Amino acid sequence: MRRPAPRLRNAAGIFLIFAQITGMRLSCIVCSAMLAFLAACGGVYALTGFDALRFVCFGSRAAARCAAAAGGACALFFVYALCVLKPFKGMK
Repeated sequence: MRRPAPRLRNAAGIFLIFAQITGMRLSCIVCSAMLAFLAACGGVYALTGFDALRFVCFGSRAAARCAAAAGGACALFFVYALCVLKPFKGMK
């Protein structure tokens, strides 16, 4: 007969759950800030023609592309969070 897997009932288990929730919240905040920054840079570029993202990256084309790629990863994380976590499940 197999033994059931031990459950996390001690302080270490509580810490792991807290760390997971805190990490998820922190990553959501970082992704929100990154997307807001990229949106502001895109808005400045659309309205004035000044490439603010490239200015912030000190004129480096590679760094600007890396920042845009990180923004794409942030957007994918938000899609994942909306599909898996279902934050609007209780709302009608």
